[in-house]
Amino acid sequence: MTATDGYLGFASGVLNDVYDYTIEMWLRRGAVGSIGAYLYHRSDLDALDHTGDYVGIWPAGGGANLFLYDGGADVIATGPTVLDTAAWYYVAVQREGDFVTVYLNGEIEIPATYMPLREGTKWSDGTWAFAGRTDMPELAQRLDGNLDEIAIYNRVLSPSVLQAHYAAATGSAGNYAATVLADQPEAYWRLEEPQAMGGEVALDASGNGNDFTYHKAPSRTGEGDDIGPRLPLFAGFPDDNRSPSLTGGPLIATDGYLGIPTGVASGTNDYTIELWFRPTALGDLGAYLYHRRDPAAPSNTGDYLGLTRDGGVIKLFVYDGGAAANALGVSPITLGQWHHVALARAGNTVTVYLNGAVDIPATSVPPRPGTQWTAGTWAFGGRNDQPALPQRFTGNLDEIVIFDAPLSQERILAHYRAAAVQTGGTALAIELSAGNVVISWPATPDSFVLESSPGLAPANWVPVSATVVDEGGLRKVTFPPGATHEFFRLRR
Repeated sequence: MTATDGYLGFASGVLNDVYDYTIEMWLRRGAVGSIGAYLYHRSDLDALDHTGDYVGIWPAGGGANLFLYDGGADVIATGPTVLDTAAWYYVAVQREGDFVTVYLNGEIEIPATYMPLREGTKWSDGTWAFAGRTDMPELAQRLDGNLDEIAIYNRVLSPSVLQAHYAAATGSAGNYAATVLADQPEAYWRLEEPQAMGGEVALDASGNGNDFTYHKAPSRTGEGDDIGPRLPLFAGFPDDNRSPSLTGGPLIATDGYLGIPTGVASGTNDYTIELWFRPTALGDLGAYLYHRRDPAAPSNTGDYLGLTRDGGVIKLFVYDGGAAANALGVSPITLGQWHHVALARAGNTVTVYLNGAVDIPATSVPPRPGTQWTAGTWAFGGRNDQPALPQRFTGNLDEIVIFDAPLSQERILAHYRAAAVQTGGTALAIELSAGNVVISWPATPDSFVLESSPGLAPANWVPVSATVVDEGGLRKVTFPPGATHEFFRLRR
C-alpha cells in the first residue's frame, strides 16, 4: 500500500468547485476486507484527510453493501442490497446540496441522506480517486474487482434518466423510451394518459416538469384508432402503447390541437424535435405537425413542419411563415401508417429526418424578423397563428421529444432503430364477416400492395381492386367471395 498503488486512477480538473454532481459507473466486486473498499473518493490531494465524498462497499453483517461516508467516525448510511461477486451492477451517486442519494440498477438504494461537507473539504482542483480514497494510503481499502464506464455530470440527473441509462445497457436495443431518455431531452411526452384517469394533462417523462394540457380532450381510449406504435410491429414499445387521435378541427383558436406547451427550450435557437405520426387524412392546404412560435410574436413567424401534397404525393415540408414552403421532403408519406420524423435546427440551418434517414437535407431557414422563442411555446397538431385556416393535423401523434441542441443523425437513427420496427414476415389474416371476405395486414412502415392469382402453377398476380381501408393499425379490404378459389399475397 503506497500513495498511488492499487487505484484505478486519479482524475483532476473535473467539476472544479462544482457542488452538485452525478457520478455513475458499472461495478463487479471481488473480495471485501473487514474495513471495506471504496469505489471513489472526491477530494483534492491537498485537502485535509477525512474530508470529501466517499462511496464504497461495506461488509455489513458479513455481506457486501454500498455505503456513504464523509470522513467522520462512522459510516453515514448503507444500502440494503448484498452485492454478489459474479454480477455486474450499475451504480449512480448524486449530491444535491447537503443531500446524497445512491442508485443501484436504476432504483434508489440509499435514499437522500443528509451529508454536509466536513470542514476542510476542498474540491477546487476537481480531483477524484477511483477504486480507493485519496487520503490514508496505508489503509487496505482499495477495491478488489472491476469498474467500467465511469461518467461524471455537473448536475443532478433525474431518476428517469438514470433508469434509462441502466435500461439502455441491459438488453434494451428496442427500448425506445430508454434510448431517448439516455440523450437527456428537455421534454418528452409519451402521451400515455388514459381518459379514464380524469385528468387532461400530458406528463413530461424527462423529469423536467414540462407538462402541458390536452386541448379539448382528444380521444385516448387505447383502442381502435387510439393506439400508438406497439408490439408486435414495433418491438421497442409495449403492447398497450396508446396515442391520442386528432380530428383536424373544429377551426377556432384552441380546438384541433393536441396541446400547446410553454417554457420548453425557452430562448434557445438550436434544438431537435422528434415524434411519431400517423396521418389518416390530409386537406387541400396541408396540415402541420408542429409550430414553434411565442404567442406574442407576429403571425407567419417561427418554425413550422407539416405535410403537403406534391403532385398528389404527400410529403413533409419545412416553412418559416413566408410566401411558400422552404423545402419539400423526398419520401412519400402513406396515410394510415406510422412514421418517425425529426427536425434539427443548428443556427440558420434546418435538417429533417424521416425514419432515421435524411428527408430534407440541410436547408437555410433563418428566423424571420419578429420571430420570438423566449416563452418556449410549441403547438402540436397545428400552427398557433391563423386559427381560421383548416390546417390541423388529422390522425395520431405520439412520443413527442424536444432536445435543446441539434442531435446528430447517428443519435436520431439510434432512436428510430430502438423502436425495433418489424418489416419482414408480414402476414395476411383472412376471415368471413357478414358474408364477405375480409383480408387484413398490419400497417407497417413498408408499403404493400395486395395481389391475387387464380392459381400458382403458373401464377398470374394482379392487384386487388377493392378499396383498402385503414382501421386500428390494420389495412383491410372487403369483397364478396368468388365462385372459384384464389390465392393472395402482399408485395412491396
